[in-house]
Amino acid sequence: MTDDEKLLVKIGLIGFMLGIAKLLAGDEAITWRKVIGRALLGTGSSLIAGLVMIPHPNASQLVVVGAAALLGILGHSFIEWIVINYIDKKNKKD
Repeated sequence: MTDDEKLLVKIGLIGFMLGIAKLLAGDEAITWRKVIGRALLGTGSSLIAGLVMIPHPNASQLVVVGAAALLGILGHSFIEWIVINYIDKKNKKD
């Protein structure tokens, strides 16, 4: 496995764990659907941190992992906010 592939696995796992942790810390009932959904959202949003490597190919792994943690937490909330606003706008048009 190359260093880039190892980094992708690391930031994917960070997002996965943050998604699960956010679900466990909340008040809502835990279902398999929510566990899988939060894990996928956390993983997907944290993997966006890999985009840091495009303009800064020599960026430290610590920087990329930190960005992944930030996006794993904030990205999930941001994605939910976008989806909710999109659905609300779509419902108002109909």
